[in-house]
Amino acid sequence: MTCVHGLARVYEQQGKLVQAEDLLVECLTWQTKKHGCKHIDTLSTMFILVSVYDSLDKDILAERLCLECVSGFRSVHRQDHPVALSAIRLLSQLYMHNSRLDEAESAIMEYIPKIKALRGDMHPESMEGMAVLADICFYRGKFNDADSIYTQCLSSHESNFGRHHLISANIMIRLGRCKQNQGETHAAGMLYIESVNILKDLCGSQHHDTVVVIRLLTKLYKKQGRTPTGPTLK
Repeated sequence: MTCVHGLARVYEQQGKLVQAEDLLVECLTWQTKKHGCKHIDTLSTMFILVSVYDSLDKDILAERLCLECVSGFRSVHRQDHPVALSAIRLLSQLYMHNSRLDEAESAIMEYIPKIKALRGDMHPESMEGMAVLADICFYRGKFNDADSIYTQCLSSHESNFGRHHLISANIMIRLGRCKQNQGETHAAGMLYIESVNILKDLCGSQHHDTVVVIRLLTKLYKKQGRTPTGPTLK
């Protein structure tokens, strides 16, 4: 079963989400029967499956499992263990995706001060919490606030990992989307192009995240009467 779990992680990283889901469900069923639902191995598989469900837009399943993860990690570890806090951050994102912005904001405002106390203000986990807060600002239409937070997060991630990194690319996508909604289409396009090229290099052109950004860029170019081809894309 360890090999099956490992293969599921590979599929997830490659963006093969349906295959990853099938294997993770198989692992979770086996682990629950063998160890119970509160065992750390069961919870770890459950947490990965939450992310896969989220990417597949299976919101109800994702939220239900994420709530189990928060409860389970807090029972296995301590109340404010980093793993339990990571589950709260993911729960905030799920609430946001379901347009439950008050609940999303409440969860992320619980996460941010606790993770900063544990990790420091500029730690990647702290910055990811800030990026989620920026997402919530974006969905509330507070584009200036979102832009400012995304820019701070990108600068921090670039200092920690460099610009050619998956985390930096992810922030670029979110900042690009914000720029586009503020009418800064040129800046948005440049951010999308850079993130696409990073994702192609690091994940491949068929990866789920790469495909999503190419779609964003395609929609932007169509609005401008252009096509996403030529020397700007690798």
